[in-house]
Amino acid sequence: MRLTEELIRKKSEHNDGILDDLEEVSLHQLEIERIEVIGSTCRKLRILYLQNNIIPRIEGLHHMKDLRYLNLALNNILKIEGLRCVGLFHFAASTSPIPSFLALALNPPHIRAL
Repeated sequence: MRLTEELIRKKSEHNDGILDDLEEVSLHQLEIERIEVIGSTCRKLRILYLQNNIIPRIEGLHHMKDLRYLNLALNNILKIEGLRCVGLFHFAASTSPIPSFLALALNPPHIRAL
């Protein structure tokens, strides 16, 4: 499934579908294949649940300076890109031990793995 603006609006019904000031959205168990649109569309997002999808890489989040919690557990993460500009946040990558490449990427002081 593609992560589209329409899907985000549907899942943000608690915010009347308004994306400009959306702070939390749950997009879990939707078989999303790629993180797209959300980083440029929902810049005020603080909490993002993307667990249990089929996302292979973390990307496109560099606009999300307010992001504080990102849950990507139970995905197929193989590559991390675009987290340098993101503020201090908690990151849930998996319920199993974090792969070594992911642990190395999470060492910067502004990112904490849960």
